Amino acid sequence: MRLVKPESSNKALSLFHSSNDVLTSFMCTYKLESIVRINLALVLASSAAYVIFPLTAHPNCILFVTHGGLLSTTESVHFGVPIIGIPVAGDQHNNVKKAVHKGFALEVELSYDTPKDLKSAIEEVLRNPSYRERVKYLSLVYHDRPVPPAKEMVHWVEHTVKTRGAPHLRSRALTTPWYQKMYLDLVALVAAIILGLYFTAKRLFKKKSSITSSKKYN
Repeated sequence: MRLVKPESSNKALSLFHSSNDVLTSFMCTYKLESIVRINLALVLASSAAYVIFPLTAHPNCILFVTHGGLLSTTESVHFGVPIIGIPVAGDQHNNVKKAVHKGFALEVELSYDTPKDLKSAIEEVLRNPSYRERVKYLSLVYHDRPVPPAKEMVHWVEHTVKTRGAPHLRSRALTTPWYQKMYLDLVALVAAIILGLYFTAKRLFKKKSSITSSKKYN
């Protein structure tokens, strides 16, 4: 959140203080070195901004406002909590757009109007049950698997140990020559085809022009 100016952060936090009709309580993991502390229903100020896992797991958690990282969106589906994504950089934009496309999220752009847009997005997600119903369905699909993830992890660890590193499961990219990784062989093939066509066409036109010239002089 260091990319966000303190003024914008204060405005975003103030909407929870002034809008009792939107949320009665909320929990925030946030670095507050340069931000004015305001009287809120519930605020968790933490320097470890990634201690979010238990929060989304709480049964009373009905909304998750996040930057849209891969772990955040995965947690949202895992626990069945709709999200409002405010992407900042990296893969966050793509993750949030995927969540919006799947119907369990709304995207809010990071700008001077973020507080106002965030309030509207919160009201929309909380008052429209389709977001929560959709993420609950996706959570059901996510959890419906033949083997629990913990047991599957143990299986593959043991499998790797038994097979001495599981060489049969390693990616072929590890042994692929560098020129193939850079597609230089494909570039060379395409270049050879183009050059072959060029010289063939050039030779045909040259032969045709010589035949035309000989007929003209005869």
